[in-house]
Amino acid sequence: MHRKRNIVIRVDASFQVGLGHFKRCLSIAQQLHILNYNPILVLNNDFNNTNYDSAQFEIIILNNDNEFIELVRRLNCKTILFDVLHYHTINNLSIFNNLLDRLKNHGFSLVGIGDYKPFKLMLDVQVNPYQIINLSGFFSGYEYIVISNSIKNKKQKNTKSKKRLLVSFGGSDINMATYNTLTILNKSKVIKDNWNVAVFIGEFFKKEHVYNINTLIKENMNFKTIEGGKLQTQMHKYQLGIVSGGLTKFELAYLGIPAIIISQQSEEKSRSIVYSKKGSAHYLCDYKELLDNPDNSCRVIEKIISDKKKMHAMSENGKKMIDGLGAKRIADLVIEVDNKL
Repeated sequence: MHRKRNIVIRVDASFQVGLGHFKRCLSIAQQLHILNYNPILVLNNDFNNTNYDSAQFEIIILNNDNEFIELVRRLNCKTILFDVLHYHTINNLSIFNNLLDRLKNHGFSLVGIGDYKPFKLMLDVQVNPYQIINLSGFFSGYEYIVISNSIKNKKQKNTKSKKRLLVSFGGSDINMATYNTLTILNKSKVIKDNWNVAVFIGEFFKKEHVYNINTLIKENMNFKTIEGGKLQTQMHKYQLGIVSGGLTKFELAYLGIPAIIISQQSEEKSRSIVYSKKGSAHYLCDYKELLDNPDNSCRVIEKIISDKKKMHAMSENGKKMIDGLGAKRIADLVIEVDNKL
């Protein structure tokens, strides 16, 4: 029987980084598996606090980055996919590039997924899903956005009762944008009278943050929480999302759900503004600005959700932008690189 070739996927997840990179890599791993490859995920030791029992693929936890080269040599792989170019890596690019250089010297082929502006890295191929980069060696644009199967298998439901609004700011939300957004929504009679509000509680939320959220929710019968890994299986139920500028806005677009974006980082702000001009979302503000004028923030949200024509246009634009085939495209690129060896 033909033995499947190993592909190593190096990805980070932690309180600071969140789980978005890891979930993206799981979807790519599923595509590699379908294409008769054996994906092996290698993660940082900060990930030990996270439940990954449902990953379905072999996962190896690094004690430190120094052991990575010896590990991939033992695993008998030739190609490595990196998805670690988040803000932690960017602050230590020289260290990351040194590792890539050493891997190249050992004969490995390297593919990287980057979320930010293009950096000069020792990679054979770079994928940037969030912007068009007209440079040799780059594959870029929204066609490489990865949508998980748990979302793709669902369809948006239309309800005749109260409408459903999702509030989600990732797995950690270290800026407590979730609670601050709820304080804005709590001011709106339009929301209270016409919308059910679901609040996503991430795995890495601080206890104080969760307590404040739950205290506010107890005061509103139409507010409730979504915990843990339930978000992706329930996302299709909503008619609007108020989210940060990360992956969730693309997932909503794929489902045809309009989004209001509140950014949490400077890089995220600039990307979200550009993204909103594509027509599937409205950029509201940065999280630091959210409570500067809460009444105005409330009025803007009410204006958007009351404009049926705008909401419909945002929905249709989103479905045209994101086709859900990003994981397959990235898996195909990885295999193409591996086959050149």
